Amino acid sequence: MYSRQRLASSSPSPTTPSGGLPSTPHSSASLPSSSCSVDDVLQLLRHLFVISAVGEKINSTNSSSSLVSHEEQDSELTLFPEDFTSKKITNKLLQQIQDPLVLSSGALPSWCEELNHICPFLFPFETRQLYFNCTAFGASRSIVWLQSQRDATLERQRAPGLSPRRDDPHEFRVGRLKHERVKVPRGERLLDWAFQVMKLHADRKSILEVEFVGEEGTGLGPTLEFYALVAAELQRKDLGMWLCDDDEEEVERVGSSLSLEGEEKEDGYQKPPGYYVRRSGGLFPAPLPQDSPACTRACKYFWFLGVFLAKVLQDSRLVDLPLSKPFLKLMCQGEVCSNVNEK
Repeated sequence: MYSRQRLASSSPSPTTPSGGLPSTPHSSASLPSSSCSVDDVLQLLRHLFVISAVGEKINSTNSSSSLVSHEEQDSELTLFPEDFTSKKITNKLLQQIQDPLVLSSGALPSWCEELNHICPFLFPFETRQLYFNCTAFGASRSIVWLQSQRDATLERQRAPGLSPRRDDPHEFRVGRLKHERVKVPRGERLLDWAFQVMKLHADRKSILEVEFVGEEGTGLGPTLEFYALVAAELQRKDLGMWLCDDDEEEVERVGSSLSLEGEEKEDGYQKPPGYYVRRSGGLFPAPLPQDSPACTRACKYFWFLGVFLAKVLQDSRLVDLPLSKPFLKLMCQGEVCSNVNEK
């Protein structure tokens, strides 16, 4: 199916609107006037993907409840998400993002973004993640990403046991990222300090490094600790951000066990029982009355959460923030099943 359709070309055809997915080339002599376009084929694939996904959920539910016999399950046609991936389109996308001139100038064809948005099932997860990392953070990050990929490839090609590769003085390199260093104090006001830091660095492309006041540590270690501590502070119950359905008896039992074990937090301050929101299903925003001080305060912290996670992704950091699956779906505007008719 994919081999008969061309997704894009270097210049738009006379019958193709600029910026959109190209239509299937046809003539009145070879094909009937009712022939479908690439958009129609992609829409059909989206519907098939949704049907297979819903059918897989129903089959898993029925198999767990033992309502369907093994003969009926074997007779049904089963499609997996891997069946919808296209190797040819994936290779074409990889070819586009590995072109230094195209990537650094932001001249990727429009179909790259459109297919990743409306038909993500055409690409493996690793390819979609690669496309996100090399296009989401601007031209400077794209250039640095290209150079790091080239260095990693050269390092893999080296024979084992040899000394690390040294930089060639005659090699021309561009796009060195700027590092900006800030100092914050530890303690109960760490979240307020982090709010000011992220507010200042929200529109900056430089890499953020953090030091703690009165400590000699610098570099990656204190920076990762800062991100971990801020992620923990965002789970505080007194912020009013998250739905909290903790059982008081369970909180007291866990708190007493922690006190017996003598466990302390990373910042050296013992937290009382129930200080953080702990939900088995993950964190989900709490329902708050509109136009109330609590809602305004929660909105401020959710804005900070968005900037904080954006900086985490931009600088390739990892944080422990157990967001619930329904909340992640809301942030991602749902699954493909919920917006199959949208483009």
